[in-house]
Amino acid sequence: MPKLFKMKQYLPKLFRKGGDIVEQLTGMVMERTGSHVILMTSQGEFKKVRIAGSMPDIGEEVRIPVVHRRFFNMPRASWLAAAAAVILLVLASPLLTTINQPPEVAMAYISVDINPSVELTMSNRYNIIDAQAINADGEKILAGVDIKGSNVKNAVASIAEEAIELGFIRKNYDNEALLSVSLLPGANIDKDVFEKTLVASANSVLQKNKIEVAFQTIHVPSIVRENAKKKGLSSGKYAVLIEAVNAGLPVTEKDMREKSIVVAISNAGGQPEQIIGQARQEEQFDLKEQKYRAIASQTRPAGSAPGEGQTTPGVITDKPAGDTVKPNQDNKLIEPIRRDGGPEDRRSGSSVNVVGDSTKTGTDNNQPAVTPPVNTTPTITPDDTTGSDDVNNNYMGPEEPSGQPSVNDDQMSRVKPNF
Repeated sequence: MPKLFKMKQYLPKLFRKGGDIVEQLTGMVMERTGSHVILMTSQGEFKKVRIAGSMPDIGEEVRIPVVHRRFFNMPRASWLAAAAAVILLVLASPLLTTINQPPEVAMAYISVDINPSVELTMSNRYNIIDAQAINADGEKILAGVDIKGSNVKNAVASIAEEAIELGFIRKNYDNEALLSVSLLPGANIDKDVFEKTLVASANSVLQKNKIEVAFQTIHVPSIVRENAKKKGLSSGKYAVLIEAVNAGLPVTEKDMREKSIVVAISNAGGQPEQIIGQARQEEQFDLKEQKYRAIASQTRPAGSAPGEGQTTPGVITDKPAGDTVKPNQDNKLIEPIRRDGGPEDRRSGSSVNVVGDSTKTGTDNNQPAVTPPVNTTPTITPDDTTGSDDVNNNYMGPEEPSGQPSVNDDQMSRVKPNF
């Protein structure tokens, strides 16, 4: 229940004469400057009111009577002076507007994560001067609202209403939302009161539609917000990601970009409420981010596994497995044998096949080996047994009727070389 401040406490006796108009102004105290307070009314307006007495606390909801005096109720000298002031004000209004009105500059960034993620830029007049979508669903939200130039309180309410319209927030569903505020240096705002005001604005829309949403709020340092922007994340999601990874959960930046916070944390085996609660603790946030970077760099996959792309010595790697070198069809020399059946000593003209690290005469798998070219021509002498000069016909096995060697499936025909 807002406090009703008595007129005697705040207004001089002169302002309590008959004929004056008294307005009951109700709002939440946002700032205190000297003898004035800044009130945020229920309509989302900010009004500066003079207080003549004890000052209310920031965040307190009060009802203050404001007197609007009738012009002709004032003494003659007073209204003549007032008329002259009005004329002077009209003549000098362009100059006064330029001098007295501070320029509208960014004062805070507000990110809303439902899973549509949007970021609002609020000015020092509590107006939205920019709105950016952080993901594809956020683009759908901003496409349906016109919030630039509107009060921040109304902007948050419009986003909540559009999320309901598009089905991102539904009845009888476990709806979760995260609202994070990043104040720029020099911003004179009580962040706790400001966050509660924004949540109350969103809840007014949700209650009207009879929908429940668990709203969480986080205050994020401005430097963390800049790093989150580089990674394509909202400041709230990045703050939760840091806490999740530091807690040992296997959550990645991609998970946060593509999923809601609750789904990403739950799929990793964590408790979303607990992680978000830890992210609300602002102490040593820079150290938390350093720890996160160290963990993320250790778990990042390397470019290639050890040994990948290496070849085994002695194996031809430029041919598919199972391929063999085709022999020269003109050479049919194989490992020579002696008449007594023993192996023949290797000569310079013998064919040698090298496979791996071993050297042997002949070929594997009953294939003839390729004979390297020989510069000298050997002298062929008649065979002692057959007396033939034809080395290819010096067959030492059983004779075939045709006089040619027989060939079976187990071994190649053996010819008798010249000894």
